[in-house]
Amino acid sequence: MARKGVIICSGCLNDFPTDDMYTVLKASHMGDPKLGVHRVPHCSGCIKKNKGIYIEITEEPRNKK
Repeated sequence: MARKGVIICSGCLNDFPTDDMYTVLKASHMGDPKLGVHRVPHCSGCIKKNKGIYIEITEEPRNKK
């Protein structure tokens, strides 16, 4: 049975409630943004740890603490 309202963080691969996740913009194709970008979910812990990996935060969590 599927769990309701849970998203997997692309940084640590743990699951979190949907309203607690950030959406960030990351470069595709070996880190070159000229070749494309995609949006992925990140938890607050990965946002703090991986500042150099994503280009920008496109969506803040609804339950921001």
